[in-house]
Amino acid sequence: MPKVSKVSKQDFDLIFPLLHDFDKSHSKEQWKNIFEQPFNNGEDNCGYALFNEDKIVGFLGYIYSNKLIENKPKKFCNLTTWIVEEEYRNNSLQLIYPILKMKDYCITNYIPAKNVYDVSKKLGFKDLELYENIMLPVVNPFKCLFNKCTFITILEDIVKFLQKTGDLDLLKVVNDHKSYKCNFVLIKSKTVYSLILFTRSKRKKITFAQVQYISNKELFFSCLDRFKIILMWRFKIISPIIENRNLIEGSRFISIKVKFNNPQIYRGEILDKSKIDNLYSELIMLN
Repeated sequence: MPKVSKVSKQDFDLIFPLLHDFDKSHSKEQWKNIFEQPFNNGEDNCGYALFNEDKIVGFLGYIYSNKLIENKPKKFCNLTTWIVEEEYRNNSLQLIYPILKMKDYCITNYIPAKNVYDVSKKLGFKDLELYENIMLPVVNPFKCLFNKCTFITILEDIVKFLQKTGDLDLLKVVNDHKSYKCNFVLIKSKTVYSLILFTRSKRKKITFAQVQYISNKELFFSCLDRFKIILMWRFKIISPIIENRNLIEGSRFISIKVKFNNPQIYRGEILDKSKIDNLYSELIMLN
């Protein structure tokens, strides 16, 4: 009878063959990111594995973190890479049952397969996001001309700015994510600033900036046209992609609205879905 057990980074070499067979597009170092969580909020595991005697036949990754939601700390867990060998599929649910005891957590799954989505809905998950917006590379020259904000794109300069302002929360975001394949831009006006984190995403051989985090959405959207120019000039990226819940009322832009194959989902007591960002997740760690 297969049994489920917690796994940690010491078990990576045992689980890696299963991960590699599941998706060969990720390198061994990328897969290792799931197991090495320096920002872990104190949990003693990085997921659960299904064992048939000494053989690992299934795995579900749990990425733990703490985030500030309306200036209050909240525990998060991002589920990733639910794999079970075919002959053991009847035991798949054992891997997700531990979340039912995680009452004080917000659980997220950003890329659920259709069968995972259906099962998760029965376990109390709700839809988090259905759409993303591919911003077209069109800018208003007058908006750009009269926008006086400063853009900082060099990581060391962003860190120095946040240290100078004493913003320990955003400094933690940068330090926790700078080892992954992502980029940072900081927009600064006379009175406020916004940190943006994005990853590169290819669609039909065209590279876009998949925006994963925006600390100040009002400032960001007021500078969206200049942000597009910075992406093209500094990062050689055509335009950003922004999920629907990150949009703000009244912002104007030209975009193509695209529906996800399966909605992003979450489970937890957070009323405002726009407060749930993509930090500390597979979207960044496996990019």
